[in-house]
Amino acid sequence: MKYIVPFFMLFVLQGYAQDNALKPSEEKSKARQVLLLPFQPTCYMSDIDKKISESSSNCNFDYIVNTFRAQLDIYLANELKQLYVSHKYTGDPSAENLKQLNDAYNAFKYQFTPVENTVLKEKGDKNTPIKGGQIVVKQNTTPEFMNATVADKDQFSKLCRIYNSDYFILVNQFEVVQDYYSSEVNSRQIKVHYAIVNRQGENIKGGIASASFSSNTSNIQEIIKATFPAIAKTVSASVVNESVLKK
Repeated sequence: MKYIVPFFMLFVLQGYAQDNALKPSEEKSKARQVLLLPFQPTCYMSDIDKKISESSSNCNFDYIVNTFRAQLDIYLANELKQLYVSHKYTGDPSAENLKQLNDAYNAFKYQFTPVENTVLKEKGDKNTPIKGGQIVVKQNTTPEFMNATVADKDQFSKLCRIYNSDYFILVNQFEVVQDYYSSEVNSRQIKVHYAIVNRQGENIKGGIASASFSSNTSNIQEIIKATFPAIAKTVSASVVNESVLKK
C-alpha cells in the first residue's frame, strides 16, 4: 500500500446560512453542527486502481485517493443540507491544518467491530472439538467494520469546544472491491466504514455503507456518480433522524 501525506479535508456543517465561514477559533454558533472526518489515505484499499487510472486520464494514486476523500465529504455535506443549511470547509494543506486534522484523528481509537444486526456464524463442529485426530478451529465469519470510539476525552472535549460540534461523522476505511468470481454486471462495490459519535462521546451508529457499480465502469467520476449518493444517504441517515426526533 502506498503512503501519502494526508491533505486536510474537514467540514463543519452549520444549521444556518452564512456568507463568510468563520474559523474554528472565532465566534461559536448556536446552530447544530456536524464535523466530518475523512478517511486517512493509509485506510484506502482498492482492487482496481490501475483500471481507474487508465480510465481517468492516467491519474496517479494520490489523485485517486484525494478525489474520493473530497467528493465523499461533499456528497455527505449535500445530503445533510436539509437540516444543516450551510457548511464550513477548511481545506488548505498547511502545517496548521494538518495538525488540526491529526489531532482530531488522535481523539479516537480504531478497531474492528461486528456489524449490527448480524448473526454469528462459526465454521467447525461445535460438539466435536477434535475430529479425525485434529483439533477443529472455529472461524468467526461475523461481518466486521472499522469502528472509531473516543480514546482521548480531553482531546475530544477540545474538538467539541473548537468546532461546537453536536455530531462527528468519521469515515474510517474506504474500499473499492472487485468480485472476480461474480458473473453479475454490477460486480464492483464501494464500501465505506463509518462511525457516528455525539457530543457526549457516545457512538450512536456505525457500520458499512456500500453501493455497487458496473464492472465496465472504471472512470473515477462515473464511479462517484454511481455510488456516492446512496452511500451519503446511508451514512447521514442517523444524524438526520436524530435531529428530526429532537425537534
